Amino acid sequence: MNLEEIIEKMKQKVKNPKEGLPEEVFTYVSTITPLINVDLLVRNESGAVLMAWRDDVCGQGWHIPGGIIRFKENIFTRIQKVGIQELQAEVKFEKEPLAVNEIIIGEEIRGHFISLLYRCYLPEGYVIDNGEKKEDDAGYLKWIAACPDQFIEGQRKVYSDLWK
Repeated sequence: MNLEEIIEKMKQKVKNPKEGLPEEVFTYVSTITPLINVDLLVRNESGAVLMAWRDDVCGQGWHIPGGIIRFKENIFTRIQKVGIQELQAEVKFEKEPLAVNEIIIGEEIRGHFISLLYRCYLPEGYVIDNGEKKEDDAGYLKWIAACPDQFIEGQRKVYSDLWK
């Protein structure tokens, strides 16, 4: 099979790139190109940052909620989807990013990101609902008042000063 045939087979696997990629295609793409993502900085009245526990290919630890922008997806649409998917809330956000960072880590898969950090606001009366999740379950949400020891490597490099 030549390269053109392989590419054609991959295209057939991708039904609608706007909805995301099949895992094996996404894994391959993330080994050859940087990924662009949004990160949602949410603070409470005490200045603590809302973080989620992560346990995936990027590692295990706390991270600022965020998501990878899909093909032809508007940045602001991804912010809203992350709010709903990760925080279970429709967030309001500032239109200009607080920071644009390049994150490069040693991983071959998902090892290079361009991260856009947006200040976001939760609806009035928002309460974290972790349901049955325990603190070391992926997706567990928690207000964190100081830079956590178990901060995902890539985000630690660029966001550790958020608590200063």
